[in-house]
Amino acid sequence: MVVATGALLGLVLLPSGTPAPVLATVILLYGASGLAPSGLYYTLATEQAGRDTQGLGAGLASTFLQLGGTATPPVFGALVDATGSYTAAWGLLLLGLLGALGLLGPARSVRAPQAEGAAPAVLPVFEG
Repeated sequence: MVVATGALLGLVLLPSGTPAPVLATVILLYGASGLAPSGLYYTLATEQAGRDTQGLGAGLASTFLQLGGTATPPVFGALVDATGSYTAAWGLLLLGLLGALGLLGPARSVRAPQAEGAAPAVLPVFEG
C-alpha cells in the first residue's frame, strides 16, 4: 500500500507534458502495487469475520471490491472532464487510498494457536 500511495502521489505531482514512458512506468507501478494484494484483502476479511461467518465476510469483501471497481472509473472520468486535468482525479484516488490506510490503523497482530511443529502464524486483529 505504501508503494501504491507513492505512485499515486507521483501521478498527482507529475507535470503536464511528462514523457509517456515515465507516465506508463508510474501507472504500472501503481497497478502492480495497488491492485495485486486482493488475495490478502480476502484473507483478512474472512479471518476478521470469524469461522462461522467466513462466507459472509468473503461475500461482503467481494461486493465492496466490485462496487469500487465499477464506480471508480466513471467518477474518475467525470472528474477529468469537469476539471480538464488528471490531477484532481488522481488526487481523489490518493485520498481514498490514504483513507483505507487510516482504517488499518487500529489493526494489531497476535500469535495464532498452532499445531505442534507448525510454523507460527501472525493474525491481524482489529480493536475498536
